[in-house]
Amino acid sequence: MKVNALIFLFSCVSLISVAQEKIEVTIEEKEMSQGVNTAFVTFVPESDLKEVENDWKKYANKRSILENITKGAAGRLVGNTYKSIATAVSPDTELEKNHNKLRMERENNELVVRNIIHKHVTQDMLDIYARLLPIDGGTQLNTFFQYSDSVFINETNVDEETLLSIKNYVYEFGVEAYQNVVSQQIKDAERELRRMNVVLDNLVSKNESLHKDIARMEADIDKCESDIKLNNKQVERVADSYNDVKKEMLDYEKKSVQYESLKELAKERKNEKKKIMNQNKRLKTRIKKLQVRIKNTMADIIDNEQEQRGQEALIASQEEVVKKLEEKYQNIE
Repeated sequence: MKVNALIFLFSCVSLISVAQEKIEVTIEEKEMSQGVNTAFVTFVPESDLKEVENDWKKYANKRSILENITKGAAGRLVGNTYKSIATAVSPDTELEKNHNKLRMERENNELVVRNIIHKHVTQDMLDIYARLLPIDGGTQLNTFFQYSDSVFINETNVDEETLLSIKNYVYEFGVEAYQNVVSQQIKDAERELRRMNVVLDNLVSKNESLHKDIARMEADIDKCESDIKLNNKQVERVADSYNDVKKEMLDYEKKSVQYESLKELAKERKNEKKKIMNQNKRLKTRIKKLQVRIKNTMADIIDNEQEQRGQEALIASQEEVVKKLEEKYQNIE
């Protein structure tokens, strides 16, 4: 069982680096609710569609705060700077407010934000559509930027700088979403590592308890052997007393009062000797049982120590899993 678990962990470690992917954004023609239009496409590896959907909603609102970030190739971080059409304030005033959440609606299996301004793309009103698709190994995000006059942004109606700005914005989301995926993987791996350490701690505690059990049983055996020695001495004394009584009985006639009294005393000595010998027999039986229990406990200790070594190997492998995931997180780009 431990061997199979180790093989599984080693497989996980090797797969971590293989599964790592670089985030890219491509411009493609994709089908959506408004027909086939130009989409800014990215792929979030190893992700669940619902998780990516939640990330997109948070990302859009977080980026809705107006940011003073340079557009174009030099501006890798591009802000999703939105302003509601219903807000009758100047852009400068909006810079101070920026607390209102975007209204994101689901239409035709797409997440849609309407009548907003993406300051670093255009000053015109935009509708932004996001379609999430589960595919092998993760989730694909197709985003469509549409002017409020129903014209979708594409490579023919905006300049390269604007295209790069949008690509960078979608790219930053892909990086963040993938980081969230790997961050959760790290948390899960760390939680499993803590569980493994608890298992090891329990094994160590059990081992200590087994050693204490042996010590108690050995002390019990010593006590039994000591009691047997004391009983043997008592048996000798009782036997001597019995022999003395038997000799004294020879001095009296049978059925005499003195004879009958000594006869009763001899019987008592004989019963006392038998009682002590039976007690020794029980003590010797207990010693044998304790010796068997000690032998079995020693076997349990050997098994426990072997299980500890197996658990330590699992922990070392799990620590490597956490390390690889942390490296993977740092290298997401």
